[in-house]
Amino acid sequence: MWVTIFKLVQFITMGVFVVFISDFRKKTGMVPLVNEKITKILKLSYFVPLIICGYTLAIMDYLTYLDFLALTLTFLGTIVVAKAKLDSKKGGVV
Repeated sequence: MWVTIFKLVQFITMGVFVVFISDFRKKTGMVPLVNEKITKILKLSYFVPLIICGYTLAIMDYLTYLDFLALTLTFLGTIVVAKAKLDSKKGGVV
């Protein structure tokens, strides 16, 4: 039961992180920092860590104390990313 709850919370946290970190829109006046080929490679590789994380969670059978530490750090990191994104929108910087 605890493994299922842990997986659910971790998947929700990952989903919220993806929503706030993803921004593929081209903005007016935006100047790329690297050339377009590298940008395309980065965009294609964007989903690799998500797939690895999702697979790891899917095959998880038991929990350790380190798993709860990882969940805590992931949750706190997601809160920081979400707050930064929301604050940047309030200040006019996107």
